[in-house]
Formats: sequence, C-alpha cells, structure tokens
Amino acid sequence: MTTFLAVIFSPGSAALAGPVAGTDRSIQGGLQKTTVLVGGMTCAACVRRVESALTSVDGVTEAAVNLATGRATVIHQPDWAGVEGLKSIVSEAGYESLGLFEPALEDPIEAERERELRALRIKFMVGAAMIITLILLGRLLETKARGKTSMAIKRLMGLKPKTARVIRNGQEVDIPVEAVMKGDLIVVRPGEKIPTDGVIASGASSVDESMLTGESVPVAKKAGSEVFAATLNKSGSFTFRATKVGAETALAPTAVTDFEALSGLGAKALLDGNKCLLGNLRLMEQEGIEINGLGEKAKRLAGQGKTCVFVAKAGRAIGLVALSDVPKASAADAFATLKAMGLQIAMLILGVFL
Repeated sequence: MTTFLAVIFSPGSAALAGPVAGTDRSIQGGLQKTTVLVGGMTCAACVRRVESALTSVDGVTEAAVNLATGRATVIHQPDWAGVEGLKSIVSEAGYESLGLFEPALEDPIEAERERELRALRIKFMVGAAMIITLILLGRLLETKARGKTSMAIKRLMGLKPKTARVIRNGQEVDIPVEAVMKGDLIVVRPGEKIPTDGVIASGASSVDESMLTGESVPVAKKAGSEVFAATLNKSGSFTFRATKVGAETALAPTAVTDFEALSGLGAKALLDGNKCLLGNLRLMEQEGIEINGLGEKAKRLAGQGKTCVFVAKAGRAIGLVALSDVPKASAADAFATLKAMGLQIAMLILGVFL
C-alpha cells in the first residue's frame, strides 16, 4: 500500500491545516510546512517509524503521517536539510519517497495503486495461462502415449515371421506360420526369425531375445534349449520342434488386442477373449473387480512409499505389482552442490497409479 506522509517542523505552535502543495511559508514564527508523499506503508507501526525518521532530519521540528492518504507533513526551520533530506531518510527507513504533494497533479499514491493492480492482473493472467497450458500439455502427452502404445503393439505383432520352413516327408517346405502344428520340425538359418516356440532338436546357435527380455546380449542355444517366436537367430543353423503355436507362444500375451489407455487409472485390453485390467484401486472399484484380499496388501505397500498396480482378468484381481523409485547415489551430492550455489531446490513428484 502507498501512503501519504506529513512531517511537522514546529514544537507545537504550528497547526496542520488542510492539504498544501509543496512548501507553505504561512506558518507563524518563521516556520515552514512541507508535504511529501511516501509509499510502502501498510500499518500504524510504519507510520510511527516514518514519523520518527522524519523528525531526525536537520531543521525538522514535527512530523505527521496520514496512512490512508500516504501524505507526510513536516514543520521545519527555514534553514533545513530540504526535500532531498526527507527523501534520503525515508529511503533509509525502507519506504519509497514519491516527491512533493501536488494536488493539481495526478495523485502518485493512486497511480501506484493502479500499477499494483495492473501487476496483479498480469500475474493472474500469466498464472491462469500456465495452468491451461499444463492441462493441454498433459492431454497432448496422453494422446501421444496412446498412439505410441498402439504403434508398439502393431510393431510387436509384425515381428513374427509370416512363413516357417518345416520338414515334411523328409523335405523342407515353406508354409504360412499359421499352418505350423505342434510337433513340426522347423529349420532356422542364420539371420532368420524363429516362427514359433519350441525346443532345439539339433544344431546350435546364438539367439537375440532382446524383444522379449530386453537383454541385448545374444543367448547361446544348443540341443534341448528353448527358443521363442519372433526372436532372431544370429550365427548358426538349427532344427527345432514346435511346442507352442498361435496364441500359446510367449509373444502372444505381450501383444494384446483392443488396448486402451485410461487416463489417471491405468489400461485395459482383451486377452484370449477376456477383459484384462492393469491399474490403480480406483480402476478396480470402477470396473467392479473383486480384490480378493489384495487391498490390505496394497495399503501396506503404499505406506512404504511404493506405487501399487493391480492386475485383473475376467472380473477378478489376479495379482499386485509394487513399484518404487530408488534415488541415484549421486543425488545427495547434486543437491548439496546446488544449495551451496545459493539455489532453491524444488521437487516435482509424479505418481502413476496411487
């Protein structure tokens, strides 16, 4: 708030009249009256502090401050420190000197209030714009995430080869992968993808299983080793016997159909004709899922700072996954360095399911 300050310079003989402009020499005894404007005062304590500061100026005998108008009237000797002296002492006291009071001109106090109001309006508009921006950004990221998930599933389904080289009647024959039956002997050469799950009957090689396990190092395979659909044979040739085909393969449960991301809840999809859910407790309650005693376990894990994700199939919860973030070993040193630089640390904590 901006306030008017009145400084009175005489020991009691001078009476403060109504508003005066600049310096008024009409006071008896040779004393003079000057009215200035002071900004930044907010309470009675501010008034006393400014009055005390003004009476310490050379030549000033009295000072009176009006908090509501921001005017300070001083009574002073003809030979005094002047308006510059008042300005200096007001600044030293922590307030703003707005110059001499001139009633014919625009009121600086009102002008200051208008500036404050404009600044507040701008801050409000900026804050509102940021909130709207964050909401729109969240929707954009959610939409992009759904699109990426859909594309990832399509790519995953596309990893499986379209044909398989099986041994029929002693001959190698290329047939559609959908025609492969359990027990078929299948030949895989270097650089080819494995068409279905099985066990190696003869030969040896190394297989890149990163699309299933995330492990980038190829896995050595020999007679008796399991191999999986859509993984990549690297160096050798081998023959394996099909043990799982179609929806039974390890790839099939990974590539679910009718996948849908549910904002703030989790996701749902169809798997072998069954409705499957992956998400938080709200999603389970919303879908009427039987928790089967997993609710208490979830509360206990959440109390340990873990994020709990329920897994449900065909209307019943069949599992619970607890997730937690582990701070990096270097985090403490990084925070200490930032604080030593005088920076304030702000943390943004994002949760997914609970």
